[in-house]
Amino acid sequence: MISFARKEDIIALTPRWKGERFPDGRPKVADKYLEKMRTMTLEELWKPIFLKGYESQFEGDLRLMGGDDKPLVGRAVTCTFVPTRPDLYDTMKAVGDSEGRAGNFNQWVIDSLVEGDVVVADMYDKIYKGTFIGGNLTTAIKTRTKNGGAVIWGGIRDVQQMREIDGIKVYYRGIDPTPIRDFVMKDFNYVTRIGKATVLPGDIVYGGGGGVLSHPRPSARPGRSAASGPGGVPGVRPHPPAGAAQDEKGLHLPEPRLPVSAQGGDAPQLPDPGGRRLHLAGRAHRRRL
Repeated sequence: MISFARKEDIIALTPRWKGERFPDGRPKVADKYLEKMRTMTLEELWKPIFLKGYESQFEGDLRLMGGDDKPLVGRAVTCTFVPTRPDLYDTMKAVGDSEGRAGNFNQWVIDSLVEGDVVVADMYDKIYKGTFIGGNLTTAIKTRTKNGGAVIWGGIRDVQQMREIDGIKVYYRGIDPTPIRDFVMKDFNYVTRIGKATVLPGDIVYGGGGGVLSHPRPSARPGRSAASGPGGVPGVRPHPPAGAAQDEKGLHLPEPRLPVSAQGGDAPQLPDPGGRRLHLAGRAHRRRL
């Protein structure tokens, strides 16, 4: 049976997440980790996941409306679209109608947003008649998410009106005055793509430093993720390295930390939200990649 944003599918798609979830099934990373990520740079968040094999999480070929002074950080609500065809349109529209969804496909996504969400929409790089949001829907995004925004692999419109909305950030591919037409939503809160980046529902979207990073929550070895701290995100236990010391309960004992000067000056430490210390890859290492 076809359905949009089905909770069981989202849980099955994100099995590594053992923490709290939203009612729709998306992983709910605690707000304190989102706030910590707002203080970090793109490279500090990118490097740990890149070294663990997550090499398709960044896209920089986007425009930004809203300024790059502060990063966009939030939990992904994903949606994927394809060019229209009459039979597919009728089928998918009937599914939405049966689920009580009103308006057009893009409206369904906006109506589902909660505080801290970021819309991630693959409009297959459609700009002419591919304007996923304009002034009214951008206002709705701001109202529902408070400090969220959108990442659109497609177009936007009503830019002058959008710029009057305080605090909103939207990454997009192009601008066109045409209203959105001739498209069908293929799926909602499932796997999507923004250019070269693969995004799952509940990923942490970080927009800053010239592009957008889709952070895979704790799945990228949470014990070393810069945003999750030594203990990882609550509900997920990091796997200790082979041969690592353990206490009497079998828990991983962290290795003693060297002062920054002994590490060559390229591994600064920052406090995490719980008062512990975070070990972050520094700029010297980043320049070597």
